[in-house]
Amino acid sequence: MFKLWGKKQEEVMNRAMFGGLPEASAQGFEALLSNVYRTGKSFSAQGVPVTLPRHGKLEVVYINFLYEAYIEADGTIGGVVAVVTDVTKQVLALQEIEEVVAIRTQELAEANVALKHTNRELEQFAYIASHDLQEPLRK
Repeated sequence: MFKLWGKKQEEVMNRAMFGGLPEASAQGFEALLSNVYRTGKSFSAQGVPVTLPRHGKLEVVYINFLYEAYIEADGTIGGVVAVVTDVTKQVLALQEIEEVVAIRTQELAEANVALKHTNRELEQFAYIASHDLQEPLRK
């Protein structure tokens, strides 16, 4: 988590989650966590962008995460377990693939337009050639 958060151990340990990672609290994660703690209903999301300090600057990383209520023996909610997986590489690779697909789709659409135009020209040529070849037979 320290690597994911871009924090040193002493900046985070023995602090509330968003006390050690204030950058994430303004991004809606604290409200989600509070809701899980209050209701006991788990929450998960995939490929969520989050801005975190990395390498001395803020970077957007993508995470899959799960907030799951920790239920005590007496049925009360004792806390929330947070499971986070950094999926930045996968999300960026998928975005790159989607960009390539969009470019190829555009190229294919343009090729289809050109092909339709060529087909119309060929149809006109075939009509004219057929007409010209039939003319001597009529005479």
